[in-house]
Amino acid sequence: MNNLRAFGILYRMELDFSLLAPEHIEAVSAIEQLSFPSPWTRTLFEREISVPISHFFIAKNNDAVVGYGGYWLVAGEASIVNLAVHPDHRGRGFGRKILLFLIDDARASSAGSVFLEVRKGNRAAQCLYASCGFEASGVRAKYYGEEDAVVMKKTL
Repeated sequence: MNNLRAFGILYRMELDFSLLAPEHIEAVSAIEQLSFPSPWTRTLFEREISVPISHFFIAKNNDAVVGYGGYWLVAGEASIVNLAVHPDHRGRGFGRKILLFLIDDARASSAGSVFLEVRKGNRAAQCLYASCGFEASGVRAKYYGEEDAVVMKKTL
């Protein structure tokens, strides 16, 4: 597909979003296990389906689940609680597309701001969030066990 660029054709990968459903749990859990040192359990993802404050989505490309993300909406504030892209699909802009989808959905759900926590050592994610308008607003000491989290906020 990279050869298409040489012929003047731009190949654009699109994502289709849908609400997290029971049939997605296996794929989402597999991506989670590959993405984080302290991954969520299947039970936590199953819970997200029925929690009223939870807005959790999967992202598909060519009918394959390539990533997911979710936020909780409480009192007009959205808190992104999880976002990941399968390692085989990273570097294609999917993380940015999922993040922007979550921001747009939170805005449509009347959120006035979006918050998230990110590992202090995860500079790549911090740069992505900053490029989407998030600003560091604090630190949560030892949020990830021994590692601090940077709290980032975007006003909508």
